[in-house]
Amino acid sequence: MSPSLLTRTKDGGHAAVQRLRDVLWAIIQASVAAGLAWYIAHDLLGHPDPFFAPITAAVCLSASNMFHARRAVQNISGVALGIVLGAAVQVLLGTHSVAIAAVVLITLCLAVLLGHGFNGRDLTFANQAVTSAILVMALSNGDHLFQRLQEALIGGSLAVVFSLLLFPGSPLTVFRNAHRRIGRPPSHPHPN
Repeated sequence: MSPSLLTRTKDGGHAAVQRLRDVLWAIIQASVAAGLAWYIAHDLLGHPDPFFAPITAAVCLSASNMFHARRAVQNISGVALGIVLGAAVQVLLGTHSVAIAAVVLITLCLAVLLGHGFNGRDLTFANQAVTSAILVMALSNGDHLFQRLQEALIGGSLAVVFSLLLFPGSPLTVFRNAHRRIGRPPSHPHPN
């Protein structure tokens, strides 16, 4: 192995470890929130297969230190839209390939029409809506609509509690991490 390849490999390994260090706390929060969401929905409320609760919690918190509250709102609203549309299309058309295509078409069109302002800043709202619609059609028989909505609220609410109340992000840490990701050290204003 050439010295330059060895140096690049070593530098790449150090960079990978640093990326993990930067978000490890967020990953731990996402893991705990997902487990807690499952516990609340499954063990306390008795939902037989509450997959939306841990998914929503994990996706809202994810492996990032930024935008948790916004992501939680986008996820909860997207999941809710997808659950309702998935259940409606399933009742009307069943679960065959044409029904899946129809629910994707309808859900993405509605997500684009409704996804303005806060929900329209990125594709989180639309992606969660269409994913949830497909999951409802593929994994449930449409009679658990209220439970699925409740699960999305449980997971999203836990994400908000974790990110805003229990472990709010330090603005200085977020600023430093953002500058590190773009390759520049943060500049500090000098007093005049």
